[in-house]
Amino acid sequence: MKYPSTYKFVNAEGYDYSTAGPIINEDFVVVDDHLPNYKIDYSLSYEQKCEKYFGQNMFLENCNDPENTFFVYTCYLNLESPGKTLFLGGGFESQPKFNPVQPDNKKYKFSCMQIKARPHRVITSSWINEHFDHKDFYFSCGFNVEQEGITEHLNFIEPLYPGLPIKFIEPSDTNLYISNYLPNDRYFKLFYPDVSQSVFQIVTEPEFFNYGFQNTEKSNMAFLSFNIPIVHGYGACDCFKNLGFDMFEDIVDYSSQYIKDPFERTFRLLNDNKENLINAFDIINPLIKERLQYNYNWIVSGEVNKGIIYKLNDESDIELYKDIMYNTTNKEISDYLKILNWDS
Repeated sequence: MKYPSTYKFVNAEGYDYSTAGPIINEDFVVVDDHLPNYKIDYSLSYEQKCEKYFGQNMFLENCNDPENTFFVYTCYLNLESPGKTLFLGGGFESQPKFNPVQPDNKKYKFSCMQIKARPHRVITSSWINEHFDHKDFYFSCGFNVEQEGITEHLNFIEPLYPGLPIKFIEPSDTNLYISNYLPNDRYFKLFYPDVSQSVFQIVTEPEFFNYGFQNTEKSNMAFLSFNIPIVHGYGACDCFKNLGFDMFEDIVDYSSQYIKDPFERTFRLLNDNKENLINAFDIINPLIKERLQYNYNWIVSGEVNKGIIYKLNDESDIELYKDIMYNTTNKEISDYLKILNWDS
């Protein structure tokens, strides 16, 4: 085996919504946070856009030798890739500063928290506004579908029904909604009192076009708020199952999770679970509450982080990267792999 000998660290900064990514000649690449998205080329035909953007991976596509390059994805739970991969999962921030008690009764059928106007969030905002009365759900939204400049989705689908209005909890918290991360203490102060009153939570993680699933705090909040999760994303349900979460597959229809067309996948997930949302109050019962408590206990205990590398990767891939750790001549590669938590 030829061990990798050149190291590169990359993230989306400087490349997100650009037309091209960095040229990668190195044979060991650490991808931090999320993959960048291409800026849509409006001159392409519909078929050309689908071919170029569905399943995109800017770093892989700009790699000189993808079949023989070793990739480490720090925040992904899965990702279709022809090369050699190791997924780290991003970890789960777990311990709130207080111990909330699961509400006895629910006020809302579901909740949905959306900040940036990504295509699946635009679709979700429109779909919710079209099919549900505002009294039935709790939401926050940092955009409106009708705003000027929100046009990316129109390259692939017809114009949508008007979306939800922009809604912040209070003006002073506007900057909070456009930040990239919401720590648990802020979440429990601002959102938990209302979100925990929801039976379901529709979660729109950032990833849309690529064939992978990135874990962020957005999904965590559903588990922390005692909500049945309906999570958008390629392979989202299976990813969380592998980590030990109850994804309520006997209730939530996740049959759409591997659809390649992300627009079709988004509509299918919503439409397949429309009746669940309509009848949400009939679904909640003592057994369901026990399962919601299990998910909460699982994430706050920190057990989900233990052995996360082994939950997300095949044993052969793990042994391969360990072999590299001990045998590569590149100190940056060796030192990086040694800091990973192989034993817990």
